[in-house]
Amino acid sequence: MFIHQTNGLTDSACFLPPQPNDGKWIEIPDNDPRCVVVEIIPLPRQAQMALDKVTGSSGTIIRCVAAGIVVPIEWTNYVKNLRAIANGSDTISTVLPTQPAYPVGT
Repeated sequence: MFIHQTNGLTDSACFLPPQPNDGKWIEIPDNDPRCVVVEIIPLPRQAQMALDKVTGSSGTIIRCVAAGIVVPIEWTNYVKNLRAIANGSDTISTVLPTQPAYPVGT
């Protein structure tokens, strides 16, 4: 049996052998070794983290500028799409855009 629980910030998943519960809640102790707890990172936060990576002081955009390379349109679009997800203007995307290949010379 797979049991999934969430409190909005973390998810826990437990794989338990089938057991009768007579329609009642199954209590699972927090320290049950069959359970794992994972942090949920909302998509806008994931986008901001990716954006910080590519626009930060050692990011791809700065490396292009420092090397005198025109920022490729794929990277311009990637950053634009990340910004839209991060700031909430893109409410349709359910995954981050695919990061393009690093520009030659960066």
